[in-house]
Amino acid sequence: MQLNAKSAIDHRHVINIVTDATYAHSSLEKSIPESVKLVEEILMEQLKIILRKATECAICRGSPGNLVAEDFVFLMRRNHGKLRRLLQYLAAREKVQATVPEQDAEVRGVLSDVLQFLENMEISLYTVEKSYEDFVDEIKLERELRLEKLSRSLSSADYVKFTRARQVHFARTKELRKVFDTWLNENLKVKVTLSAGATLILQYLAHETIALLMDYGFIVRRDQRACLALAFRPDGLLEPGIPGFEVPPCAGFKDPLTPVEIREAFRRATVLEGQVGSHNIHARISCGEVIIAV
Repeated sequence: MQLNAKSAIDHRHVINIVTDATYAHSSLEKSIPESVKLVEEILMEQLKIILRKATECAICRGSPGNLVAEDFVFLMRRNHGKLRRLLQYLAAREKVQATVPEQDAEVRGVLSDVLQFLENMEISLYTVEKSYEDFVDEIKLERELRLEKLSRSLSSADYVKFTRARQVHFARTKELRKVFDTWLNENLKVKVTLSAGATLILQYLAHETIALLMDYGFIVRRDQRACLALAFRPDGLLEPGIPGFEVPPCAGFKDPLTPVEIREAFRRATVLEGQVGSHNIHARISCGEVIIAV
């Protein structure tokens, strides 16, 4: 894929994909338009940072402007949990491709290339390669449990819509991949060429960025509800546990996330996710160099 080529796209397609992605990670169909727009803006800024850092890796390889899957994997080298999550995604995708041999032939073999790259790096990452199949992703498990609880209140028709929304992914079909490529082309100023594997991982990181924003958004809302419950304690004590003042896990989760909650979610994600492998997190935040999905 060659970025920064002349192209045009109906922006509503991107908004619809982002809306479906937020719905898939929150089970809240009626998203606030301003919130969806904010998620899209954050996502694009994150993708720009990812591409800029991956380009720096490509320059070190001696191939500036030509990005491969290994450039993105190198960015994730310090976060073994997210690296294992990526490997599980690639493994699951290859299993699906095995059932449909003619589908996505250009992106076959990405997992083997990534595993070979990890094996050639260092021993600590080699353990990541060997254990990714048995890895229990606690973050993803908690995400699935939350969605399962929230989806119990959906009607049959709404649950069908929710299931379809969960199938939406930038890398799922050729049409969605084309929307993703054109969307990047319209927002990038630098000419960059991505291999099929690099494009696949970038699309995965885009989806994971939205998922993390939703995760942190619900954490923000949960904390807000907890603070509100403590503020109205009759005895004025800030000690949780008194019956009648405990906040249910899904309290307030039936309303869509507001732009304020999403901004706070991104702030928390920037601080917490950016601390992995960093000795100068404050400088990275001030320079806008933190990638929450890497």
